[in-house]
Amino acid sequence: MAATMFSILMVGFSAHLRGAMVAWRRSTSTVEHLQRTRVVLDRLGQDLANALVVDDREDQPPQSVFGHDRLQFFTVQSGGGASPSPGRLWVVTYEFEDDLGVLMRSTQTIREAKVGLPVELER
Repeated sequence: MAATMFSILMVGFSAHLRGAMVAWRRSTSTVEHLQRTRVVLDRLGQDLANALVVDDREDQPPQSVFGHDRLQFFTVQSGGGASPSPGRLWVVTYEFEDDLGVLMRSTQTIREAKVGLPVELER
């Protein structure tokens, strides 16, 4: 009788433990997703705060794009490091991937944009 009661308790306990593990994994992945989203939106805010308009003559890189799933503009970013360096002009592109539900970011220098080098998107 005691063995039967003990096995029933263990089955119930294991079901609760499994549910708790699923909830833990789901909450952890949600927190990580929200953290990545916060970082991207902070970066987008920084890029937009330093955005500028560039003359769109023939020798300039592609024009700025403001679409529903793509945002491309020019921004100034400092070199970083220990000693302050003057800012450089970058072409920044944000693309929203519907399939993945993520906002991707890429940067190129003006020279890379003129040549048309492929960019690697960051999540």
